[in-house]
Amino acid sequence: ATLVSGIKTIMVLSNIPDELRSADWVITGEGSFDYQSLRGKVVSGIAEIASQFNTRLAVLAGQVTVPQHEYRKLGIITAIPCRTNNMPLDYALKNCRALLRSAAQQFSKEHLA
Repeated sequence: ATLVSGIKTIMVLSNIPDELRSADWVITGEGSFDYQSLRGKVVSGIAEIASQFNTRLAVLAGQVTVPQHEYRKLGIITAIPCRTNNMPLDYALKNCRALLRSAAQQFSKEHLA
């Protein structure tokens, strides 16, 4: 057996590098966008390949705990949380679709308008 990077394998199999050649933005997500997300998870893999094509990257996440100055080092333009700091987790889980829609609308207003 050979140990390989999961995200790199999936990106190649799903043809993501070719898709990013002509993309203006790539939007990815995490349940929790934290420091682990910056090392070896989907977000870090997408950030690596997006930077090769000068494709801007946004993260929509249940919660965002990485400071802006940290995620910007990887070329991530914005990270938008679905759950605010004071929002109870139970509420966020029950209303996740509406909260994700709201985060996507915020992204659209701030970056696509």
